[in-house]
Formats: sequence, C-alpha cells, structure tokens
Amino acid sequence: MAISFLMSSPVFADTIKVWTYHEFPPFIVNEQAQTGLSYDLVELLTERSGGEHEFRLQVVPRERLNNRLKVKEPGIVLWVNPNWFDDTEQKKYLWTDALLQDSNSVISQIARPIEHNGNESLIGKKLVAVRGHKYKGVQELVAIGNISRIDVDTEVQAVRMIASARADVAII
Repeated sequence: MAISFLMSSPVFADTIKVWTYHEFPPFIVNEQAQTGLSYDLVELLTERSGGEHEFRLQVVPRERLNNRLKVKEPGIVLWVNPNWFDDTEQKKYLWTDALLQDSNSVISQIARPIEHNGNESLIGKKLVAVRGHKYKGVQELVAIGNISRIDVDTEVQAVRMIASARADVAII
C-alpha cells in the first residue's frame, strides 16, 4: 500500500499545519521529545522551504482530522492513502507521490485465531477499530450488520481489547 500525504488546500500562510493521526512508532516515538518520522519530516520540510515556511506538526484523532478536511481547513496530512479518504481518483485533495509502502494487519487472539481470507472472513465477528478509520469493503459489511464494530481512540486500545477478548479482530 502506497503511503503519501495530502494537502487540503494549495493556499498556506507562513506557518503550515501538518496533521497526523498515527501516534505510534515509527511515526511518533516520543511526543514530548518530538521524536519520530513525522517530526523528522516536518523538520525537513521547514528546512527545505528556505525560511519561507514553518511546518508545525499536530497529532489529532482521525475524527477531528476528518472535520478539519470537511471545512477545508488548510493543512497537510501525513502518512495517508487516497483509499482512506474516499479519493481514489485523487480529485478532492492534492496528493504527493508515494513516500513509503505500508500495509494493515488483521489481528486476533492466539487462543481464538481468525484466519483472514478477505473481508468475508470477518462476517459475524466483533471488530474493534480506531474511531474515524475506514476500511474499504469492511465498512459496507458493518453498514448492513454483517460485522459488529466497536470504536476506540487508539491502536493500543484496539490491541488491548483483543488481548482481553472483548473483540474478535482488529485491523492495525
């Protein structure tokens, strides 16, 4: 899966907001110390702008990001894919070329393993997912009631729900 970043608007002030909702390594290693790939990229963008712009990283929940994009607030979103923003044609936002390749993993308990052979293998299961995240094909099965979805705020919470058997499967 190609990971890029999107720009919600081509118009920016001297300070450019950069958003990410990926708050885990390698993207965010330590938010207090401002370390991780996201901070490194923001620093590089500021440096490469030759003093014309200052890029400022903000870690925001996906739902808050969705609201900012809905009202066309100017900013850049790191580590995203057009599929995740209903923009496979890349016409709603300005997209960069892919910066890296990434993938999702479907996890379940070792004691109750789920063999993932496509989205149909999730039918009848309780899925825990990060609030605001969209999964192509899975959303449709949730909408018609074939998959039960529980929303949490972070990937860490999703993993804990799987570990405690409060859900069957998570997409990380």
